[in-house]
Amino acid sequence: MPNGAGAVVAIYRYPVKGLSAEKMDRVVLTPGECLPHDRRFAIALGSTRFDPERPEWLPKTHFIMLMRDEKLAQLQTHFDAESAVLAITKTDRVLMHARMTDPEGCKLVGEFFTNFLGDSVDGPLRVVSASGHAFADARRKPNATTDKYVSLINCSSIAALERAMGAVIDPIRFRANIYIDGAPAWSEHDIVGALGRAFGHTNMGVYAEVMVGGEIAVDDALLMTSGT
Repeated sequence: MPNGAGAVVAIYRYPVKGLSAEKMDRVVLTPGECLPHDRRFAIALGSTRFDPERPEWLPKTHFIMLMRDEKLAQLQTHFDAESAVLAITKTDRVLMHARMTDPEGCKLVGEFFTNFLGDSVDGPLRVVSASGHAFADARRKPNATTDKYVSLINCSSIAALERAMGAVIDPIRFRANIYIDGAPAWSEHDIVGALGRAFGHTNMGVYAEVMVGGEIAVDDALLMTSGT
């Protein structure tokens, strides 16, 4: 039974974990997969142990991240999926280009962020990736068939949180893939069930597993139904 209807108002991917969001008009989803190139790369701390031959989920604290390394907010990054080149800019000034699939390019990116963040992080930093692996924030759920998710946030829920806090909140701070609007606040939790203080739960948004593939685009209608 429908619990809330709305529309897709924004789609984002994050090719490098912890760096800039990249806005998309449309994207093709594949069953069991996250958005193409979403969290494909991460920049690991010096103490992080990651084996690309046996990739395992690690908490985001093992990598550079905006929550802790706020200086990253000064940078804008763009990843070109066709060439695999990452561009890093600051106030419209290009600081570097590097191919993320090339060892030398990865070395340059690691060195750049090691120097940029300095002593505030555990260096030296390095780029990590693994075939078929995404550096998702959420660990695989016990009843899931995949560890790759699409995150969804309801803009009405953000507005409800703003009213409760008495402060303006930038929706991008939650770093979700899909933002919807037009559905009642917190109705997204009806599809999974949830708990907290002001609203009876502690979740801002939900993680979704793609069951049937297809294209989604900004302005697409959305219908949410209760989970079982």
